Amino acid sequence: MTKKVSVVIAAVLLLSLVSWCQKGMKTENELATSAEQQTKVKANGSLSVETGIVFQSGDVLPLARMSLRLSRKSFAEIVAEVLGKNNNPSSDEMEPIQKFAKGIALTQSLGESSGVLQDECITSLDKYSSSSAVTDFQGRAEMSLISPGIYFLVGHSYVRGTAFVWNVRVEIKPGNNSIVLDQNNAIIAQ
Repeated sequence: MTKKVSVVIAAVLLLSLVSWCQKGMKTENELATSAEQQTKVKANGSLSVETGIVFQSGDVLPLARMSLRLSRKSFAEIVAEVLGKNNNPSSDEMEPIQKFAKGIALTQSLGESSGVLQDECITSLDKYSSSSAVTDFQGRAEMSLISPGIYFLVGHSYVRGTAFVWNVRVEIKPGNNSIVLDQNNAIIAQ
């Protein structure tokens, strides 16, 4: 074989290899579009929250200006960590939240907005929160662009001498999801 033929064959093989590689590769724009589409698919859930306390008289008090957080980790585990215990401090997994609620009731009864323990627990909770919202004056809040999965909806309020803490497990599915937070799904302390 002549030198010219060898060079031509090598060039054809090289061009074929480059063409084959380019078919398998995506441009930066194609990759960015693909990532955006995956994000849209992943974060396609929303959560509507309605809050309120129903009294024996039948009156309903919407919980206005309540901070809500959607966490991948149970608030009970977070509070247990802040208290310096392992993730299963007793047979009652809600015991840490009960302590948190009692702390809220105590600090509120003393005229303080929060204590060091509560502040530390909320700071730790923020590390695991993927979404947050504050309820309006009707006690409603909306969270959007949530990836489907299992979360804990966490919030707390102090109403008429009673502390209410929510650590409600929710499953976010694609589309609209809703939940009601009231005294029936709260940890309560006075």
